[in-house]
Amino acid sequence: MSFTLGGSDANRIMNDRAMEVFEEKTGRSQPANLSQVLPVQIGIATEDLNARWYQEHANMTKGVELIPNDPAAFRSIFDTSQIVTGTRPGQLGIRHPNHPYIVGHFDGIIVRKQATASIPIAIFEAKHTSAIAKWNPPEAVVKRNLWQCLLYMMIAEVKHCEMSVFYGNKEWEIHNLSLADYNDESTLLMSRIHEMYQAILNDAPLSDWNDPIPTVVKLTNEKRSYSFDDIQNTNWYPDWQEAETAFLEHINGSQQFNAAEKKLKGLVPDDANKVEGALVTISINRANRKTLKVNADG
Repeated sequence: MSFTLGGSDANRIMNDRAMEVFEEKTGRSQPANLSQVLPVQIGIATEDLNARWYQEHANMTKGVELIPNDPAAFRSIFDTSQIVTGTRPGQLGIRHPNHPYIVGHFDGIIVRKQATASIPIAIFEAKHTSAIAKWNPPEAVVKRNLWQCLLYMMIAEVKHCEMSVFYGNKEWEIHNLSLADYNDESTLLMSRIHEMYQAILNDAPLSDWNDPIPTVVKLTNEKRSYSFDDIQNTNWYPDWQEAETAFLEHINGSQQFNAAEKKLKGLVPDDANKVEGALVTISINRANRKTLKVNADG
């Protein structure tokens, strides 16, 4: 019998659907046909956009780069013995370093570029779901995909996973998962996957597979304070420097402009609907809103 267990299997094994995995792997049932499931296909179709959006808008430090699951790129990062081909079109699978029957197909890997190599530091997972609502908060989205992300971190031997999520068509959030926050869950996950592997080999399911597994999602606070030392290492620091310099060059002029505008408006008589000066004309509408305009010959 030749089979592997991966990220979607991990999610099902740990979310009360372990028997589905067992029946599929033992040939008792066929995997669901997802080609006509719209949310799944939207998620697949938006993966490239999600990766581009992350690259353009995430706060990555210098030398850090997102590598999507491209065969050529992944071959340069992972050991040849870990690479699995032919399982998904255009993607490579990566074997667990110690358990070859565990294979992950992650959407990308975040690396730190060094002189001679690219060092993996985080998993990248692209997700698309419905808009944030009471029944679909970020905690629920992370919980649904937690086990997959934990497994992928262990396969790639990294400590973090960046889950980049499109919520509907208006919101985008990054949820950073840390392996250190889920030590007990990771141990339980590996135990359950090993149990599933042995059960499939022996054709003997376990009776407690569908017992609920309590999980507390730990979302990292995504708001933080940046010191000067912090921002010097970001990819947006050059733009900050440029805007910072321009701001200081014009700050006095801006303050003087605002003071003069306020003084001119304050001099407008209560009964006026227009005041024409030599250089500036002020118009006053019915709501007493005053608008300044530079005269053509001013």
